Amino acid sequence: MENGKSTNPIRMPAYADKFINYSMLALAVFGLAMVISSSMGIAVGDNSYLIKTAVKQVVFTLAGYVAMIFMAKQFNFKLLKNNANLIIVLTIFVLCFALAFPPVGGARAWIKIPFPGIEVTLQPSEFSKISIICIISAYLGDLKKKMTKASDIFKAPLVFVLLSVLIVIILQRDLGSGVVMFGIAYICFLIPKHEQLRKYQFWMISFFVLFLIFVIILFSPIGEGIVEILPLQPYQKNRILSAINPFIDRYNTGYQLINGL
Repeated sequence: MENGKSTNPIRMPAYADKFINYSMLALAVFGLAMVISSSMGIAVGDNSYLIKTAVKQVVFTLAGYVAMIFMAKQFNFKLLKNNANLIIVLTIFVLCFALAFPPVGGARAWIKIPFPGIEVTLQPSEFSKISIICIISAYLGDLKKKMTKASDIFKAPLVFVLLSVLIVIILQRDLGSGVVMFGIAYICFLIPKHEQLRKYQFWMISFFVLFLIFVIILFSPIGEGIVEILPLQPYQKNRILSAINPFIDRYNTGYQLINGL
């Protein structure tokens, strides 16, 4: 102990939510098992590939957990608010930087880092999800009873979210990550409680209900026809169609879903 604080680098702060911490650990371990399991087919005839993949993922998981705890202990809300613009610029830059690398599966969403004997890739959109939460909390996390127009408070984080999502969906061609980023931001915008925000949040909830109705329609008999007329890339349509009915193309886009089932 030092100045009443634990010096253990992997011990969560006393004020941390243990349930969230244990849930995250369980998901990380489950995800680790799934990544290793999905690599077994590629590793047939090359046992070293599976070992490298397992070691890489274990190292990333442990490093990520230690980094998370370190950031939790060092987190300072005032510092976050003072550096919000820097976080926005860095996030947009890294998202655009990924465009300089060759596409993988039709998406330019990964940054390749050369390491001897092993390929390491980073997906900037994963870090942008954290940035979105931080930026929204910086602008909406400590609102005063008397404040300027709600539109002025919403403007900066909303522009940041939309720009990030558009880069990921249109330029990186990664629809899945873009939708998740937008969903995270949508929920974050609904959390703050303030009189001037209620009108906007009411309409956001209304649009969300309409979206759920649209999703239900997609899984109806007319859903496949609706997907075909959507302004999306062919591989993006195939992913939606596979989610609706993976047996449409059982040996290609629906292969993993069918094996999972």
